[in-house]
Amino acid sequence: MKSIERMGSAALALGILLASGMVFAPSARAQTEVIVHSFDSEADGSKPDEPLIRDREGNLYGVTGTGGTADLGTVFKIGRDGTKTILYSFTGAPDGQNPTGGLAWDREGNLIGTTAYGGDLTDCVESNTGCGTVFKLDPRRCKETVLYRFKGIPDGEFPWAGVTLDEEGNIYGTTFYGGTSGAVYSGGGSNNCCGTVFKLNRWGNETVLYSFTGLDEVGVSTDGQSPDGRLARDEEGNLYGTATRGGLSDEGILFKVDRTGKETVLHTFTGPDGADPLFVDLIFDRAGNLYGTTSGGGTSGNGTVFKVDRTGALTTLYSFNAAPDGALPSGALVFDAEGNLYGTTKSGSNAVINGESGVGGTVFKLDKAGNETVLHNFTGSPDGLEPQAGLIFDGRDKLYGTTVEGGTGTSCKFGAPFGCGTVFELTLPRP
Repeated sequence: MKSIERMGSAALALGILLASGMVFAPSARAQTEVIVHSFDSEADGSKPDEPLIRDREGNLYGVTGTGGTADLGTVFKIGRDGTKTILYSFTGAPDGQNPTGGLAWDREGNLIGTTAYGGDLTDCVESNTGCGTVFKLDPRRCKETVLYRFKGIPDGEFPWAGVTLDEEGNIYGTTFYGGTSGAVYSGGGSNNCCGTVFKLNRWGNETVLYSFTGLDEVGVSTDGQSPDGRLARDEEGNLYGTATRGGLSDEGILFKVDRTGKETVLHTFTGPDGADPLFVDLIFDRAGNLYGTTSGGGTSGNGTVFKVDRTGALTTLYSFNAAPDGALPSGALVFDAEGNLYGTTKSGSNAVINGESGVGGTVFKLDKAGNETVLHNFTGSPDGLEPQAGLIFDGRDKLYGTTVEGGTGTSCKFGAPFGCGTVFELTLPRP
């Protein structure tokens, strides 16, 4: 989970929006931010650092990595009237703890997600808090079912990235550690190296589609290590993702795993073209190009927005320069109908918070020509601090997201002035 360590799929959600025409191009006039909910205490949930999803009635759903009855995280709902309800509080074992990666819908209207830890405390040899779970939650009855509990070897450990579902209800995801290699992690130590891409069918049977192999004989992790972003899936069933470590420069990679389990490294980041693709949820455009962000690298080391075409060629669309244009982008990007991109940066705002400048985070727009516009600078209180999870559209004129800190809450574990986090709404004027 990001704050502790650190919609189906994003591609499917994008395709639905584009196909339905439920997107728009905003004008350059001022935007208005409203706090939908400010988390107030550990009992209320705390540190919402994952993306939201939305149902047809306009209700929002998300997770908090901490808080709830056991302080191990929650699943929450926010109604159209702003009323927040905790649908489930995690307890650790056997149901999981610290939900991460956000939620996805299955065909029956259940919420599918992952917990970073918890689950099986007996067979998870690398962690006394469990290796994580995949869970299902019926939001109507607030009933949670654990679909799978990870053990580390050979099935994977710490599924931090959330999941992607196919048309048949199969679930796809990644684990940050675990797998079959047992190799040395490039950052030092074994750490149950080096992560997996997995598939879980509707009956809870898990298949490891690919295990990352770790360092080779010359000390290079060519195939990547530690994937931690939600997978994107194309029409042929190929899966695309990022690994935050590995590659010739150990700056991370962009990979593809086909239906037979063959991995192909599409791009190795080297620094100037981006580095450390941390918690990246890749998205497709209509032409099949992939888009994402890196939290480091670029011309000034503050992260990038990139595009990868169908041949695997990468283009850096924008390099962040810190304040005032933002720094350290994270989470999924979203498109409007004209091809503009919207996202968040964790820092790099023009606000001064507790005497420190450039720390508040931003919401930004990137047009097709590569011009970036900051739509909102976060100031801590009351509007939130450090958005990490990307954005979603409501289909008309609003963006929704979360901040991991800030807001008006004063009773959370870390207390004022940082706050417990927020869910925010940003209205974009119609053209």
